[in-house]
Amino acid sequence: MPPLRPPVLAACLLAAAPLALLVAGHAAEPDPIDIVVTAPLAGSEADAAKLPASTRVLRRQDLERSGPPSATRALDDGIASVSLGQAVGNPFQPNLMVRGFEASPLAGNPQGLAVYVNGIRFNQAFGDTTNWDLIPDIAIDRIELAGPNPAFGLNALGGAVSVRLRDGFSFDGGEIAASGGSFGRFQSSLQYGARYGGRPISPCPA
Repeated sequence: MPPLRPPVLAACLLAAAPLALLVAGHAAEPDPIDIVVTAPLAGSEADAAKLPASTRVLRRQDLERSGPPSATRALDDGIASVSLGQAVGNPFQPNLMVRGFEASPLAGNPQGLAVYVNGIRFNQAFGDTTNWDLIPDIAIDRIELAGPNPAFGLNALGGAVSVRLRDGFSFDGGEIAASGGSFGRFQSSLQYGARYGGRPISPCPA
């Protein structure tokens, strides 16, 4: 076979170059990764009137309407479908029931509500229980109660409670609160929030 002439050889190389680059590009592309995010209503910027489920929102003033801020009391007073029970005999650890589905601190109870704090699942890993006394009521900015949705994860047949805490954008300054009651009950709290360099410093409740 006679050797290829230089012009013919150059033409063959130019014709094969795009094919080589295409093969190299396919080899360098990583495999696609599917990321599934479970997020509650807060931060989705969705119009509540267009959601296919009932949604109720409680603001900061709703939490303070009948005394010191209390998430469970505000839900009980402000939403007709919510009721509280005292399964463990502790007013700081009630059972929150929404249309028959509950979020309870008592292990063994059938849990039917998903609870989120700042978009993070708050139900405990063991038994999916909810320790309401671990949520700092003084630092709550808003509470959203959304209807059942598979996006809220497991044990959300009754819906989801989304608690949004204050940050430096919604709260700037300090606050001290104290309250007392019968049987020697006393409670005090302190929080502070600010903005530094255009970034919020979340309140630190104590």
